[in-house]
Amino acid sequence: MQEYFLTTYEFEFPDGHKLNYAIHLDQKNMTLIGEPAKGLSEWTRLDYHQCGHCPLQKNDFPHCPIAANIEKLVDFFKDQISYKQCTVKVVTTKRTYLHKVTIQEGLYSIMGLLMATSGCPHMDFLKPMAYFHLPFSSVEETIIRTTSLYLLKQYFLWKHNRQPDWTLEKLEQHYQNVREVNQGILKRIRSLSKTGDADLNALAILDAFALHLDLEISGGLDEYENIFLNLPSAKASDNR
Repeated sequence: MQEYFLTTYEFEFPDGHKLNYAIHLDQKNMTLIGEPAKGLSEWTRLDYHQCGHCPLQKNDFPHCPIAANIEKLVDFFKDQISYKQCTVKVVTTKRTYLHKVTIQEGLYSIMGLLMATSGCPHMDFLKPMAYFHLPFSSVEETIIRTTSLYLLKQYFLWKHNRQPDWTLEKLEQHYQNVREVNQGILKRIRSLSKTGDADLNALAILDAFALHLDLEISGGLDEYENIFLNLPSAKASDNR
């Protein structure tokens, strides 16, 4: 029986050049399965622009788990311009996605999956999202998926007599932590000598998503309430 999930990203560029990136995830804990880290760059060291809220110690973790797992992607795309077009095919165990996007959009999708499953303690809450990975998701899809899966977890906590977080207070804190992680990774990559901006912009998109979700949660997700409660629209109310 296969004990891992395999997701493959294939980037195809207008000149015909391709990049294939296979992601193996342990089916039990949704953590990346990879070869032992060796020959990693200086910028991946844990204490190199380490996040201020990082709970890891360099004696136990010489390298930042996220930086170590995105190093190959950063190295390949370091000279790529973010707005250039490419075709990205994503093959999962259940279906295949094909989308013509900018390089930064393709990168934000794969980086989001890698960051969620790298082993960073602040990203672990996103593993259910990785289990049901949806490439190229929009802001609205990400918000609905994140909050829905989080609330499903709260149901299971309640079912096992543990304290659930029905108000999403802890989810809001989770995303504040994610934003700090994103900023830390951005600092690492900005320190590199390179000519492109695709990787930086991909991370900026991820950070913008995290900020937007944080703001939506703190605002009570009012924008989506009508979808679920069938409340009359503002226009209909005005006609009364």
